[in-house]
Amino acid sequence: VKSPSFFSFSFAQLEKGGKGWGVTMASLFTNGPCIQSEAEVGHLCRSLEVGTVMTLFYSKKSQRPERKTFQVKLETRQIIWSRGSDKIEGAIDIREIQEIRQGKNSRDFDRYQEDSCFRPEPSHCFVILYGMEFRLKTLSLQATSQFNPLIHMLTSSSEVA
Repeated sequence: VKSPSFFSFSFAQLEKGGKGWGVTMASLFTNGPCIQSEAEVGHLCRSLEVGTVMTLFYSKKSQRPERKTFQVKLETRQIIWSRGSDKIEGAIDIREIQEIRQGKNSRDFDRYQEDSCFRPEPSHCFVILYGMEFRLKTLSLQATSQFNPLIHMLTSSSEVA
């Protein structure tokens, strides 16, 4: 289980572009390519703010998976998603993220095993468990590749916590 205070700490440092960090970025971001310089931290911040396209798998059988743009809003510490750039369809407060599970660890992925259009690649899938209630909410996602800035930031932060 992740520590929300760690996410607050890491986002506060990301907002500053990594300046003044007591540890090296390479030691913090260990899942995927290591980040070596403040320029690379700045690039990661811009990538997170611009957003990345991923496929969202719904828990309702009536809804088909959809490609959405996921962005990190550093000033509000939220992950937001939208179909386009005009209307926000959903948001998660980073401090409410309790766990990130890599792989197809959700029934949401199983509903589309027969559909070749939405057959999820296990190495590109992950599930975000979030909420402040006893029963956590889930967000089941598939990235376009194994290395995705959002996955990289979330999973590397959770490994340290």
